[in-house]
Amino acid sequence: MAIKLGNRAAQTSDTQGTGTLSLIPPASGSPLQSLAAALGLTSNGQSAQTIYLIEQGAEWEIGIGTVTKGNPDTLSRDQIIESTNSGAAVDWGAGTRNVVLTVDARSILLASGGTVEGDLTVEGDAGIGGRLTASSLQVGGDVSATSFNGGPLGGFRNKIINGDFRVNQRGASAKAQPVGVYGYDRWKGHANGLEQIVEGANIRAGTYTLSWVGGGTGSVNGTSGASPLTVDLPGGANVSVVVPATATDVQLEPGRDATPFEQRPISVEMMLCQRYYEISPRLRVRNPGASSALLFIDWTYKVTKRASPTLGNLGDFSLQATPTPTEGAALAVEVQAGAIGQIPADGPPITADAEL
Repeated sequence: MAIKLGNRAAQTSDTQGTGTLSLIPPASGSPLQSLAAALGLTSNGQSAQTIYLIEQGAEWEIGIGTVTKGNPDTLSRDQIIESTNSGAAVDWGAGTRNVVLTVDARSILLASGGTVEGDLTVEGDAGIGGRLTASSLQVGGDVSATSFNGGPLGGFRNKIINGDFRVNQRGASAKAQPVGVYGYDRWKGHANGLEQIVEGANIRAGTYTLSWVGGGTGSVNGTSGASPLTVDLPGGANVSVVVPATATDVQLEPGRDATPFEQRPISVEMMLCQRYYEISPRLRVRNPGASSALLFIDWTYKVTKRASPTLGNLGDFSLQATPTPTEGAALAVEVQAGAIGQIPADGPPITADAEL
């Protein structure tokens, strides 16, 4: 719950002990208002967390508490910051004590903008809903932000490949495909739209957020919802991501915040796709002599494959050895006796498929 501040808020309480205080309203005609009113609470049951000061005589207590509107209003003492009881909750006795809203001077909270001329130290969590401007910023823990300068936070955050559907080696006429059939690179048809299997080698255990443009419902490993969708994933295991067939700018990234879509250079995106699917250049073989012969040709991949691929569109060629992920494919074609320079093999490009 975010901490809220308020002005001109003061009440009294005669509640004894170290627990929640019942608050007595300000006197009629007083320029002061109740804590609940200062925090914008208008209906019974509404609550807000704030910083309070309780004082009676020589004893006092500063803490973070929750004000709840009711009959009467109450203040729970959630976290003690400082007190005359050695930093613990004061055990209030008989009598009436003042209760006001305050600001803890050790960790200034700028609720609606402001300037700190020097160092600002926050010992707990700090939420910034607007702009933070600083000549230098040192953070000892994690920083959660949706963008830097209006763009992605850093390179290669997106675990989705071809999330904007710019790569289409197969020449698919539409993004939507029959279930299990690949069209645009890395995407295959699914009963609920399109599915991409993210390779487990690219996933570390942690919290991830899936986002896309275009509305509808998506899912990650079966957990479904609208964009953005946050899930916890184990490390090293393949991940099923499903989005509507109309989706674009699909992104799966670490953390709980959806950030602007990371558009990588098209040359990089193509290479990422070719780890799973690649098309050979045009392979042409000419007869070097008049005798029948068996001619060999090697096709070397542009990108190392995820696993040994399945070759397709061999045409006149035959496979001489099981393709490896790294070494490419050894092919052969039989030529018959004929004129020198005859082209016995000139088929369509061969495909190497290592999709998940």
